[in-house]
Amino acid sequence: MYKQFIKIIFCLIVTKSVLYSGGFQLNEHGAKALAQSGAFAARANDPSAMYFNPAGIAHLDGTRLVLGTTLIFPDISFKPDLPWSSMMYPPEYKVSKQTFTPFNLHFTHKINDMFTAGLSVYNPYGLGTKWPKNWVGKSLSIMAEIQLFNFNPTIAARFLDDKLSIGAGFNYTIGSVEMLRMVAYPITLHLKAGLTDGVGYGYNVGLQYKVTPSFIIGASYRSSMDVEIEGNATLSMYDPTIPQGKVKSTLKLPANIFLATACSPIDNLWLEFDAQFIGWSSFDKLEMIFENYNNYANTIEKNYKDTWIFRFGAEYKLSEYLTLSGGFFRDLNPVPDETLDPMLPDSDRWGINLGVSYQVTKMLSVDLTYVFLPFDERTTNVQKDHFNGTYNITTNLFGFNINFNF
Repeated sequence: MYKQFIKIIFCLIVTKSVLYSGGFQLNEHGAKALAQSGAFAARANDPSAMYFNPAGIAHLDGTRLVLGTTLIFPDISFKPDLPWSSMMYPPEYKVSKQTFTPFNLHFTHKINDMFTAGLSVYNPYGLGTKWPKNWVGKSLSIMAEIQLFNFNPTIAARFLDDKLSIGAGFNYTIGSVEMLRMVAYPITLHLKAGLTDGVGYGYNVGLQYKVTPSFIIGASYRSSMDVEIEGNATLSMYDPTIPQGKVKSTLKLPANIFLATACSPIDNLWLEFDAQFIGWSSFDKLEMIFENYNNYANTIEKNYKDTWIFRFGAEYKLSEYLTLSGGFFRDLNPVPDETLDPMLPDSDRWGINLGVSYQVTKMLSVDLTYVFLPFDERTTNVQKDHFNGTYNITTNLFGFNINFNF
């Protein structure tokens, strides 16, 4: 019972965001970058650079404000491979239709000819799942939600006649989580942690070098982060055999490295290729501590592996007012078959991205983006708890940003 309870808390923390990037990471923090498949760490030429490569804001003039959201529409199904399920349950289950709206806000100000400062606020994690109340996996999850906010103040400077720029930022993350599952018929367990019950700290640094006016290289590093989470578990009906009350855990978020190059082969066209390394191997286990049960600790082995996302993006300035963008990426998931379960459905995926930017006035522009994410079908048959099956996921994303340049 302890072990099952631990699994559920873990899944609560990560399930909502796992569907849209390998592991449980979101990279959709600006419609302009998203339209170019996130291949943005070399050019990094709008305020969302604070996420992709903080050095990029060193070349932004004046005062700029970017704010927007991404509408996310997941479609998730699971076909269990259990010898007894065909007699008791339907052959396929779907997550309830939901729309998620992680937001982003980026602000920069040029201090002088050398320095630019900025602040980014966005949801690095903030999605969820709702399975049918009586589905075959109700003992694993009925509902899970997570909402994390990251605050990222940044400073950047430029050198060598504006050819070289460097930047650095501090990251402060807070967040809330909530879940519901059936632990023993008809008892349900409800776990909730408020907005400030999850706290973590980290940093990011980057550099950008303009080899020529038409060739740019960039690199950035975002540190790993330990988010300390405290929650409270309650039961719909008291049972002394099921742990409840205060629970503590540490969610280890991975380090990220962006390596990028961009070139302009002809006038008005830019091409960029980025390789993003994600150090998921740091997430090898999750330990949970129950304060009301003499600080009883339980550990779940996760054994994640390091992964890569390979991104290609293109941007073409069609006119003074209109710019078209597009790209694609391949995102490799870090979850081994042995630790994959229906609470954490994940597989390798492709991303197909399209976007348009329109300059409304000298001070105002808008960015619109569409992304289609087809996931590779994934079947497991090595689960220790015998909960095997086939997962199919597709996701549609629509990004919108409005940009002010003062």
